[in-house]
Amino acid sequence: MGDIHSFRDVANRIRSRVNDIRKQFIGNEYYQYPTCMPIAHSLGLAVTEINLDTRQDGFLADKKIFINRKIRFPERNNFTFFHEISHHLLEQDD
Repeated sequence: MGDIHSFRDVANRIRSRVNDIRKQFIGNEYYQYPTCMPIAHSLGLAVTEINLDTRQDGFLADKKIFINRKIRFPERNNFTFFHEISHHLLEQDD
């Protein structure tokens, strides 16, 4: 993909990679937590809900996305899931 020279280059790479992934999953059901699990699985990631006592909504560790079970709003779950997917994509493309 070429060298990274700016934050714009990083953003463009992420957008490109996300668009490639989206093309694999047609339909709105793939973009709502928890039915978006096939996206995580296609990237080699597992997803687990756990109770976090911190203010943290989720994190990525050892190819697993951990989502705080205490999140009450579906939009927040969705954001957290895709936020952690973005971290994974960044880690895959040094």
